[in-house]
Amino acid sequence: MFGNLLALAGALCYGLYTILLKRKAKNETRIDTSQFFGFVGVFTLLLLWPLIIILDYLDIERFELPKTKDVWCIIITNGCITMISDYLWAKALLLTSPLTVTVGLSFTIPFAMFLQEVKQAQEMSPLYLCGASLILISFILVNRDEKRDVIESTLETHDDVH
Repeated sequence: MFGNLLALAGALCYGLYTILLKRKAKNETRIDTSQFFGFVGVFTLLLLWPLIIILDYLDIERFELPKTKDVWCIIITNGCITMISDYLWAKALLLTSPLTVTVGLSFTIPFAMFLQEVKQAQEMSPLYLCGASLILISFILVNRDEKRDVIESTLETHDDVH
């Protein structure tokens, strides 16, 4: 139950972060994405590392470096993939809307299901396929609605000029 609450809290923080970033940046011309993630790294280093050291010192959470090359390889690969996905997420957010990006991220569910089926030879049930179809339909509908909003706002801007 506590894990579920943490997942919901994380989703709430992610949603708040997404909305605030889009509201403050407005569009891709007002923010340098590489610089933005550079600052995220600096703040993480300055604010979170001291917390890790304190938790280790107080024996609340043990910190130790990985012992094998395989674990280091996993960490480096994960870091690279996370960096690329976060960069693409931020670019997509600046080019579209928080709703479109969040619904787009939900595609990780059918992708993970597909990869699990291929890698572990597990068959997807019709219920899973139905869920994946609903995610696809929601993404199409959100994009269609957003496209309509962009067209309407462009027409309103054009009418205001004349």
